[in-house]
Amino acid sequence: MSVTKKMILDLLEETQVGFSNAKTEASIKEKLIDEGYDDARLDELLEINTLLRTRYQSFENLSGLQMKATDKLMEVFQKEMQDYSTSRQISRKTFSDDRYRGLRSEFGLDQRIRTDFEGFIEQATQYYEAALKNQESFKEKRVLTTRLSNDKITAKLKGLEELKKFNTAQENAKGKANVAREERDSTFFELRMYWENFKIICRNIFRDNKEYLKILKIKPKKKPIKVVTPDESDTNEESETPGKNPPGANNDKPAPNSPTVNNDLNKPNADPVSNINPATQVTQPGNPSPQAASVNLNSKAANDAKDKQKKKK
Repeated sequence: MSVTKKMILDLLEETQVGFSNAKTEASIKEKLIDEGYDDARLDELLEINTLLRTRYQSFENLSGLQMKATDKLMEVFQKEMQDYSTSRQISRKTFSDDRYRGLRSEFGLDQRIRTDFEGFIEQATQYYEAALKNQESFKEKRVLTTRLSNDKITAKLKGLEELKKFNTAQENAKGKANVAREERDSTFFELRMYWENFKIICRNIFRDNKEYLKILKIKPKKKPIKVVTPDESDTNEESETPGKNPPGANNDKPAPNSPTVNNDLNKPNADPVSNINPATQVTQPGNPSPQAASVNLNSKAANDAKDKQKKKK
């Protein structure tokens, strides 16, 4: 987790006020002693606050020195890189013939130019040392005789040595700033842990006294949001849905205008024909109803009996 400047400054302010007031306010101090926050413990916590403040300031100072060293290094590095790159381009054009192949290799012109610090130092040193040995070649071609005279090449080699020193200073400053940051962050997390524990205890002890929490620079705990379970949600929906019976109502009672159901059909040995409600009976076309079929059978039996009597006579 990255520790920001704001996080540190906020914690320093909160803990300075909170621990100091816990020590000086008698009514608060009395209740916190039982939780282990006596004068000795509060002094320890305030010492950690002071340590964090010291380490924070130390990192800020060292970080500033590192930035200055880096800026100086980049300023000199870019200037030396530009001078070297210009001289190199001229040399590549001048010694482009195959007869200068060995010379190009000695100058390092066949290699791709490197832009990293170590690579630049290596290539530039090789180039200037080769130029110092081959002054006659420059005179022969009448190029770079002023730009790469003995004095200027010597100055360039010294400039590379100075550049190394700037880089060393920058690396040392960066190392010190990194150590200071690690110490600062470690103290920050330690103090924050103690402060969070302190806040939990105070919110519990002074839950009914918001003024004490304000004195300690502790915000009251927010009220928990009620979570509605699925069962509670379904119950609420049923009670609020129009047309549905409210909880506790007789759900067996039929709704208004609903068709009447004859429950006698569920009784044992019930007569399905006699229990049919004529008002709700539906006869399919071409199929006589059960009652009509019964009347037709009785009429046929009566006619057969009359025919037999006539025959006897």
